[in-house]
Amino acid sequence: MLRKVTLLVSMLTISACQGSGIQSTPEGVIQKIVDSAKTRELSQLSTLCAPQAETTANIICEMSEAQPEQQQAFIHRFLAAKIRGNTEITGYTAVVTVASQPNLERTLSFELIQENGHWYLQRFLE
Repeated sequence: MLRKVTLLVSMLTISACQGSGIQSTPEGVIQKIVDSAKTRELSQLSTLCAPQAETTANIICEMSEAQPEQQQAFIHRFLAAKIRGNTEITGYTAVVTVASQPNLERTLSFELIQENGHWYLQRFLE
């Protein structure tokens, strides 16, 4: 019985750690945006925004509730996006630059904040 309880606790701990791993780095949050576009699983975006995020970030985090045309535009824009350069981290804030569709020459910047050890999208700049 003790062995079963220990196994259950271990499995729950592993599951909890995997869920927060995406937001353990600023790049993890941005990669989740790109991955959500690739898989078209836009509901995964809802937990990526900070509570005080600006409208530009909230548009991304609420993409699963957007009109189908807006969802398709988002998917097209981020389908082949790639993180470019080094992430700039200053204290509890970070800036990640991404090259996006259609030709990967256009860059976008994402500002993130860290709260309780997790990174959240704060602002999206074109």
